[in-house]
Amino acid sequence: METRLITAEELLALLQSAKGNHCRDASNRPLVTLLDLRTENHLPPEPGASTSITHIKTSCPRIFSLLDQLQLSEIRKKIPKTGLVVTVTETGNRDQFAIQYLSKHGYGNIKGLMFGMRGWIKENHPIETASPQMKP
Repeated sequence: METRLITAEELLALLQSAKGNHCRDASNRPLVTLLDLRTENHLPPEPGASTSITHIKTSCPRIFSLLDQLQLSEIRKKIPKTGLVVTVTETGNRDQFAIQYLSKHGYGNIKGLMFGMRGWIKENHPIETASPQMKP
């Protein structure tokens, strides 16, 4: 299966157009959801290190998961099968694994962010910082 990718420019345009609808269609289903698979979201901060993580600035829904957690049905149930789901990794090199795995579970609406979060930042697209999404 070929990995489908979306450029940072294409994603920015989608997020901006969906923003006016609060990222929902007329039936209140998400138009765009970000599936953030970066490990950094789940690591406890190192002593003396910054406790914030850079994210794509958006009002669209975000799901934070580790790549391995996609095996868990309770994680997959959070991922919508309608609208576009965009995987976000650090450099874009792990998106193919997530897309292939989720495709086997009936998801046909997934694209990977080309060059990942680093590509997004390099293009100077809107970012925000937040605390890690650690699980107990």
